[in-house]
Amino acid sequence: MKRCHILGQLFIAFFLIIAINPANAQVNPSDEWVNFYSSNTLFQGAPVAIGTVIDAYDPDGTHCGTYTVATEGEYGFLIVYRDDGLTQDVDEGAMPGDTITFKINSITVKTLGPDPGVWTEKGAILEVDLADNLPPTIENRIDDVVMNEDDPDMVIAELDKIFSDPDNDPLIFSSQSNASGIHPAIDEGNQLTISLVPDWSGEAVLVITAQDQWFTVNDTLFIQVSAVNDPPVIHDLPDTSFSSDTTMTIDLNKYVEDIDHPKSSLNWRADVQPPYENSLFVAIDNPTNIATFITSYIFSAQVEVMFTVTDDSSGSDQETMAVHVNFPVHVRDSNYFENPKTYYLSQNYPNPFNSTTMIHYQLPEPAHVIIKIMNSLGKEVATLVNRSQNSGVYTIQWQANNQASGIYFISIEAGSFSQIRKMVLLR
Repeated sequence: MKRCHILGQLFIAFFLIIAINPANAQVNPSDEWVNFYSSNTLFQGAPVAIGTVIDAYDPDGTHCGTYTVATEGEYGFLIVYRDDGLTQDVDEGAMPGDTITFKINSITVKTLGPDPGVWTEKGAILEVDLADNLPPTIENRIDDVVMNEDDPDMVIAELDKIFSDPDNDPLIFSSQSNASGIHPAIDEGNQLTISLVPDWSGEAVLVITAQDQWFTVNDTLFIQVSAVNDPPVIHDLPDTSFSSDTTMTIDLNKYVEDIDHPKSSLNWRADVQPPYENSLFVAIDNPTNIATFITSYIFSAQVEVMFTVTDDSSGSDQETMAVHVNFPVHVRDSNYFENPKTYYLSQNYPNPFNSTTMIHYQLPEPAHVIIKIMNSLGKEVATLVNRSQNSGVYTIQWQANNQASGIYFISIEAGSFSQIRKMVLLR
């Protein structure tokens, strides 16, 4: 008797649970039903797992169908019963046109179609995908980007206008570039900005990710950064001094930087500023970029020399050097230079030379001067001077731009004086 009493109490308790919460009640079959199925149902961000229970409820909350998943990601047929009008005291389920509520492991989920989650007619077979959460979507894809090297930071997009979430879940954004020269950044307002590493150019792919609790979605854009020539930059060009009876050289490579070109390809020019342009001469050897300073013997002053460097894309820079030219220490006044005692033709400098060389000569008295350049066969290739000149010390320059490498001779004729010196041109 005691055992029967306990079983009776349990039956009453179970009946009360069903009455209070019909969603927990067992399904009551009827003679009409609709078949629901899916091959793409998700739960907690993954295909629904084997053993997962899917339940169906009518609008009154009546439990009218159940199914235990046997194949990952799929269910069906999930039979959903119609209310049988012959049993007035029992609600078996839905009526035609009722929207069915589906639960996965007791959690209400969304119906994604393609067919509607509606009880239609006896024997209908409806494909209805289910998910407890929907992935983010891309509302407006980000356009590809074209930039120039060293452009300032660029705002690419406001990501809240690019992505959305059907469930209104908060989204977390991230970005990743496949190129080290591009740095993406997302601020607190979800604004995407990219910055460029100085002097970087090339192509890159940028992937932007939006993520909710379970799902992620990516948008990809291509970035083209065009190379822009960076001009050479002269730096720390020093002021200097030397004696007028000597020459001075400086290596211009030490005072220039060019990220786009080798220093040997740069073209240098030196312009002696007035009024000393005929007193100080600067010869620049290419491609070594060694500058040689030569003065007239009668010259002493501070001279400004403007150096210009240009690359093969016409990018250039300029800087001025102050050159202090002094009389030789053994000479007390300039008369020594103004009144030479003998005729003289100096050896050219530099020698050998690449394209430009300097030559000094002096006249103790006025004379008609002819100075010529001849090749190794004795053929004249240039006449540098052919005029009358007063006594004094002179400096001339020969630019052998169109001449081949080899041995050349410079000759001077002044009155009864003549002299020849040998020069070597090396390309």
